[in-house]
This record gives sequence, C-alpha cells and structure tokens, in this order.
Amino acid sequence: KWDRDNLRPHLYVGEGTGADMAAWKQTFRAEFAASLKPGYGQGLLDLVKVFERIPHHVVAREARRLGYPIWLLRLSLDAYRQPRVIRVGSAVSRAVLASRGITAGSGFATTEPRVIMIHIVDAATTAHPAVVPTVYVNDIAAGPCLLNKRNIKQHMQRPCFAD
Repeated sequence: KWDRDNLRPHLYVGEGTGADMAAWKQTFRAEFAASLKPGYGQGLLDLVKVFERIPHHVVAREARRLGYPIWLLRLSLDAYRQPRVIRVGSAVSRAVLASRGITAGSGFATTEPRVIMIHIVDAATTAHPAVVPTVYVNDIAAGPCLLNKRNIKQHMQRPCFAD
C-alpha cells in the first residue's frame, strides 16, 4: 500500500518499473529530441556508497514524513544494527554496531533509499519543472522536458513528465 501511495513518475523501483524501463524512457527522450533537432543533454548522478552511508536517523525522519510503516522500518534497522565481527581463521575482531548504512541484499534495500530521495527529488522538480528526473535506487538522471509547438501550452500549465 505504501508503494502505491507514494508513486512518482520519476521513480523506477516497484511494481511494473525497474532499471530497464528507466533506461528505455531515457533513450526514447534522447531519440525523440534528436528527431526534433533541438539538442539534448542529460546529467547523470550516481550516489556512491549510498548503501553504506545512509544515516538511520535520516531514514526514520523521512519515513515518518511519508507515512512509511515505522514498525517495518524498526525491524529493518534493528537487523542492520546487530553486532558485527570480522573473523579470519581463529582471529575475531571486537564487535561493532552500525549507526548508518543498509545491507545491499536486504529486502528493503531499494525502498529505504527511495524513502530518502522522494522529498529531495520532489523539491527539485518543483524548483525546475522543465527538468525530467529518472531515479533508480541510487542512480539519478536529469534531462530536459522535450517541448515542441504542440505541448508548450500544456507545459506552461503544469510540470512536464515525458511518459
């Protein structure tokens, strides 16, 4: 239910979306722009080490803002905060507790970064409605909304998301 309630046209994680759909739409926009000959550019951003660096308190704050099930987030964060040790042969390190980071293979590994990114990208699209973002977990692309004579009037009335 939370996924359905927090859909965004620029988020490509969830039912019926994914990296392949995001890449296809980016390619389509570029090809369409080439056919109109207006020029086209796209900025790409990879949030390096996003899984290792997400502060747990930020995930919790954004989860509350978005109505994400707090009981589920607590369960997930508690699993990440279990004592960890490194063992090589018979040598064992002291136990450490994580206060940030999520496990990349976790069942929530794509949801928790999305919880953080929703308000950030929403604010960016409000400030720059002519830019079309594409977000897949920790990869973000931003390109121009493709305007032509037919859709310029429509663009002036609302932000443009090329679907």
